[in-house]
Amino acid sequence: MVSIEDIEKVENGVKFWLRRWYRCPLAYVIEMIGDVPTHQQYQILKAFEHHNFVAVKSGHGIGKSKLTGWLVNWWLDTRGKRAPITGAGGDQLCDIIWPEVVMINERKWEWISKQYEKTTEELRQKKARELAKAVLRTARADNDDALQGFHDCMFFIDEASGVRDGIFEVASGAMGDPGAFGFMDGNPTKLSGYMYNVFHKKTRWYTLSFSSEDSLAEKEYSYNYIDPMGNIRVIKTHGRQTMKWIHDMRTDYGLNSNAYRVRVLGEFANMGRDQVVESRYLENVCVHGKDKLGEERNVRRYKRRMGIDPAWTGDDDTGVVIREGEEILHVESWHGFDIVESFQRAKLLFDEWDCDAIHVDTVGVGGGLYDMFCHAPYKGKLGYPAVKVMCSESAPTDSDGECAKLRDWLWWKCRKFFRVRKVKFAGSREDAIWKQLIDEMLAPTYKIQNGKIKVEGKDEMRSRGLRSPNLADALNLTFFGDYELFRVNYNAGGQVKTRYDAYREKWKKEKEHSWKSL
Repeated sequence: MVSIEDIEKVENGVKFWLRRWYRCPLAYVIEMIGDVPTHQQYQILKAFEHHNFVAVKSGHGIGKSKLTGWLVNWWLDTRGKRAPITGAGGDQLCDIIWPEVVMINERKWEWISKQYEKTTEELRQKKARELAKAVLRTARADNDDALQGFHDCMFFIDEASGVRDGIFEVASGAMGDPGAFGFMDGNPTKLSGYMYNVFHKKTRWYTLSFSSEDSLAEKEYSYNYIDPMGNIRVIKTHGRQTMKWIHDMRTDYGLNSNAYRVRVLGEFANMGRDQVVESRYLENVCVHGKDKLGEERNVRRYKRRMGIDPAWTGDDDTGVVIREGEEILHVESWHGFDIVESFQRAKLLFDEWDCDAIHVDTVGVGGGLYDMFCHAPYKGKLGYPAVKVMCSESAPTDSDGECAKLRDWLWWKCRKFFRVRKVKFAGSREDAIWKQLIDEMLAPTYKIQNGKIKVEGKDEMRSRGLRSPNLADALNLTFFGDYELFRVNYNAGGQVKTRYDAYREKWKKEKEHSWKSL
């Protein structure tokens, strides 16, 4: 028979452990879970003894996913409050982070583990299902409400560099709650955004940085741990990354490359080292505000060109940019429109801004959009002055640099456009759509591959947690066929015609019935 004294002893014992673990997640991990953290994980766990919000940037292989699993369970057991988990990649959350959270719960003391029940997106205490639970919230591309409605909780943001600022803005109010905590981690893949600002400005977040070079499996590390009896013990561990992987990264990318800095050293990329468009090129683009940009003149100096990078299904937006010479007049995007809806909206913008040409990316769904413009009535004739841009084709020969594909060439022209010209934006950095354009301009990197310039592709950018640069690509489309700005570089002095000149003559013949020339 169990006596009241026995129950009181058990209760007192539980209270002892919970009080001990309340502000010491390191002790919780060692004593409750039975895991031994690495020396880098130790520093992160110790940081929560003095700070409510901890942000970590690092290279690969320090065990960030395991840390999230530990901290989620620590929060549930010691606080009994909600723990929303979000991140840039839904697959990463569902396939790696969430199984780690559930697995660690199953390894806790049995009678504590049995207090929880799990679903595909929740781990919750049976007696307080709505109050004490971990919740998986995917940060969808079209929705910033992943952390909406959470208060007095601990926020977990995985691969935070790829999470949109809007999600942090939604959660920022709740982060000010007196009992709120937060853990943010990831590779420092972006040179802008919330995570970048956390590591470059004074915020509520305590920041830590770790290199994969300092987490080697072949090397022994140690740290001190105070056991429940007050004894100081020396814990010896090994790192999680191998020297072979470090060597392979150096061989593949180079010790001074940005890829090595981000993926191994856990540092943000060097500005301008291999950025296509360097930040210094964009410092003064918005200083003119909206003063006199795009106002009607008796004679336009340049044709007014509209670029459209179409999208339909998936996470990408359709991007539209209107440019007249050195002036960027209008930026707009939309999501989820079918090809007919995008055509109607783009046609409306073209007429509203009295554009002279529309440049369409005809790869994928853009081919249908281009055909619709070619067969639509325009000023009493058949066909809008549409320019077909097949970004997957080979690049024109150009003295500015030999590029692999036409998309690479357009980005290289964009680089020169901002580098040598006094470009003016009709909006300000405070406007979300203009800020998005600037961020997208700064995002892609380039490399020299087989002697040709190769700009980072959209899939490669997504793997770094970056969004597809739809607005930037729309702007780049307007450079194709723009002899007004670029003719001096590859059509001067009676030189031999390039592939680009052949394209131009071909399109002139095709469009003579509706427009004169590019």
